Amino acid sequence: MKNIQNFLMAACTVLIFSTPACAHKKNTKNSPAVNQEVRQDVPADSVAQVRKMAEAGDAASQNTLGVWYYNGQNVKKSYSDAFKWWEKAARQNHPSALGNLGMCYQYGRGVEKDSVKAVSYYEMSIKKGNRSLVDEHAELAKKKNLFSARLLSECYLTGIGVKADPAKSIDYLRLCADNGDDNSAYELALYYINNEKADKAYPIFERLAKKGNVGAIYYCGWLRLQGRGVAQDKNLAMDYLQRADSMGFAAAAYRLGEIYMKGNGVSKDEKKAVEYYKKAAGEYAQAKWDLAECYRKGIGTDTDFYAATLLYSDVILAREKDFKGIINADSKGAFSQYIKGLRLYSLAGEKQKAMDIFTQLRKNKVNDGAIMEAVVMADPAYEKCNVKKAAKTLSKYASKSVLAAYHLSRLYEQGNGVKKNPEQALSLLRKAAEGDVPEAQSLLASRLMKGDGMPSDYTEAAKWYLKLEAAKRLTGDDAANLIKLYKMKIAQLPDLNKAEQRIQQLEKLHTTDKLAYLLKSAKL
Repeated sequence: MKNIQNFLMAACTVLIFSTPACAHKKNTKNSPAVNQEVRQDVPADSVAQVRKMAEAGDAASQNTLGVWYYNGQNVKKSYSDAFKWWEKAARQNHPSALGNLGMCYQYGRGVEKDSVKAVSYYEMSIKKGNRSLVDEHAELAKKKNLFSARLLSECYLTGIGVKADPAKSIDYLRLCADNGDDNSAYELALYYINNEKADKAYPIFERLAKKGNVGAIYYCGWLRLQGRGVAQDKNLAMDYLQRADSMGFAAAAYRLGEIYMKGNGVSKDEKKAVEYYKKAAGEYAQAKWDLAECYRKGIGTDTDFYAATLLYSDVILAREKDFKGIINADSKGAFSQYIKGLRLYSLAGEKQKAMDIFTQLRKNKVNDGAIMEAVVMADPAYEKCNVKKAAKTLSKYASKSVLAAYHLSRLYEQGNGVKKNPEQALSLLRKAAEGDVPEAQSLLASRLMKGDGMPSDYTEAAKWYLKLEAAKRLTGDDAANLIKLYKMKIAQLPDLNKAEQRIQQLEKLHTTDKLAYLLKSAKL
């Protein structure tokens, strides 16, 4: 219910909100009373005096000027000037100005329409004590104003300006759904599912599915698969889920992965299950976990401890207990020992102890052990460093292991243990980046920014930084470079119209080394 980006802009009247000291015009139409705020200590037509006080920073005067410009009272009518003065007052948290900015964004008066910002400003106004705003929207909601009903649904759900009342929130949501708002209908159906009323949810989803709503298509499949609220039909369920998957709905890909992994109504196919998990893993945390399990156990794919470790680290903050359970359940097992070796090497700096573990894993025919043995062997800080031998091992595994490809690329770039080959180094680096090795993505993006060994390509650099950001793996340097790209207004970047806001977010970014966190949590 918090997804309110798609409010129906059904209200057709103008709201100008003010403090309780204002006079109110009589409400005779399907509209709220129009509040005209005028300072009480100056004549109503003293424009010069009010403007002087507004320019000096007085929020009430700024809001008054906004009202005058909006209505063409005492000054020439100008929505843009009204917006300008209300924005100044809103920066000082003036309740009425905040509400008036919400109105501007709702109707696109003096600014581009933006329903999300409209709701945000309305909520801020209410939080600052503008309770009259709730009453105004309540009156409009009675007249089936869907925007107002959705706003009140959110207010009653979260307790903004009113006592939280989930039942009343649903009543407003139902009002919107019953009057043609498909977004509200979808959220109402979700509410029914979460409250064991799938029989009420399914007809709504089915209706929305016919309109092409991908979420509804998915839920029709999911409910049909389980026989919840509707007769079970696994064939029809597959049709729905495959359709949703073709539209890029991650949850559908995950469910299809589950179906093929278990053979639920189809022939069991672990390889196909893994492919669906991969499609879903970018957006779906459970898919990351299940795919990690497949890599760890070699189910439907080759065993790949490195890939498993990265996926586990993506969800470690939410599933630390589960990960510890895996490690402790078989502390002498190959994966647990691999994690122990990583911890000793990267966190404790005990390279020889780590090498002993990786060597034993290699002797036990664990490829990930052999790769990490080569990584340690190529480390100049390792007392028994042997780069030529390490390069030979990495070359053996680079075609199958993105981690081996990354470390081999570094050797080719430096001409260390192998003949220097910038082209081969770049090819391997790109392979590692495409294989989701964070260090490779960061390094490639940095080199693209600088034109280091290749022409500068800010667009491609932006692609890799955005990928790192989506995976929550941006380093401080990565964030700094992404800020530079936003300042350069590179077209690849999303929300360029909100570049300043994105820059502020990146400047405040607190990075977390999820892999380090995972290794610290797995003490053996």
